[in-house]
Amino acid sequence: MSPIFYLKINANTEFSIKCFEHWVEIVESFGSNYYVVCDNDDLRSKICCDGKVFNIISSSEEARSLLVDIVAPFWLSAGSALLTPFLHAKENGFNSFFNIDADDTVMCCAAELCVKALKAVESYADKTDVNCFSLDMHSSAFERFYPYWTFGVTYIKNDIDYTQAVSNFLGLKETVGIVDFFDENIDEVFSILGKYSIIKTGIFYIENLYFRHQNWEIHYYENGYFKYRNISNYTKVLWQIKDHELKNGIQIPKRFIKIDTDINQSDCITYLNNSNIFNEFVGNDWTWIDINKIKSKLSDGITKLVLFGAGKDGCKALFMLRKAGCDVAYFCDNSKKLWGTMVHKVEVISFEQLQKLNLLYSLCIVITSILYQSEIKQQLHKNNIDAFD
Repeated sequence: MSPIFYLKINANTEFSIKCFEHWVEIVESFGSNYYVVCDNDDLRSKICCDGKVFNIISSSEEARSLLVDIVAPFWLSAGSALLTPFLHAKENGFNSFFNIDADDTVMCCAAELCVKALKAVESYADKTDVNCFSLDMHSSAFERFYPYWTFGVTYIKNDIDYTQAVSNFLGLKETVGIVDFFDENIDEVFSILGKYSIIKTGIFYIENLYFRHQNWEIHYYENGYFKYRNISNYTKVLWQIKDHELKNGIQIPKRFIKIDTDINQSDCITYLNNSNIFNEFVGNDWTWIDINKIKSKLSDGITKLVLFGAGKDGCKALFMLRKAGCDVAYFCDNSKKLWGTMVHKVEVISFEQLQKLNLLYSLCIVITSILYQSEIKQQLHKNNIDAFD
């Protein structure tokens, strides 16, 4: 019996809809039943406009309540949508399912070849004790920081109580002394649960497959290496990709499972060449902070340096500035749960505290949050506070 598929789509863009349509083609070629997890009413109308009838479900309130105190507010909706299939599958007695982040992932080859690859993934996972089996979307690059399991293209065996595992996460985090999240999202939750064997996670890659993750990267797998066809500046900075890694690729960890299929690179390149929307790659840009300009501003010894955003981007900025000899006085963040905490020995203050500091000191405020950059700029501007530019 074919496994159930869950296709999550909430991004209402031309690219996202094309991703979703390709996944629908794959699933229907697979011969499987599927559910669409979608919380966007306008998008629901758009994907159904050709008269096609989908089994559409909304994100579960139970999933949201499980994650609300765990993940960052920005990631709560996405996390709830990806956790919902676990609850829905259990309620309906499904023994296994594919959980697909269908609005920003693309297996860059024809549907029938994707089906062969996914059937091989299913076959391998069913013979092992792994609970959650995930495609290496960027785990090879992340491995240099710590083992990272990610949602995207995942095969799930519904053989444990995932609700209980997620419910116990905060207790586990406290017990083992986990202080900082890298990104505070559901990927990281499952990575940590996997690290401590609460959930048995595994990672696979499909030899010769070209794969696109939104506008971050197009990569492929070749002879044990994770190689980039296209990469955004943001991705290069985030994963600290070196020039030799761009040229030669990143070695895939031996613990990752290679899935051999009929896919060859020419199949993928042909597919990309015939699909303008998938082949055209602009890349999400990220102009990183100008450390020399910041050092110049701090040279008088009076100005205090504040990083606005205490997430992964803020931590990366902190490390780079410390390496350059710059002293960061505070993080500022709009997340209440971070106020008063220490992130890498730097105190996190609220925006109200930042306003008071701005009256007392000369501040150099650097916005480090990429996701909320425009909102933070507006927030500062409305309160007559200057951000470093």
